[in-house]
Amino acid sequence: MARTKSLNIVLTYGDTGYVINDLGESKTPRFELYHIPTKSVKSKSDNPYEFDKYMAKIWSKEEKE
Repeated sequence: MARTKSLNIVLTYGDTGYVINDLGESKTPRFELYHIPTKSVKSKSDNPYEFDKYMAKIWSKEEKE
């Protein structure tokens, strides 16, 4: 049987496919930046504002294309 990931989405970055997933108070780090189309975790942190730096790089790449 396939494993499924339970998503507790806190924030969605528009139509980019990136979301901030809350893993719960008992986990450390608590938040992860998750890319839904590729089903992969890009980064983890206790401070979700740190993901804004990563997303700024993603958006600047998209603007150049």
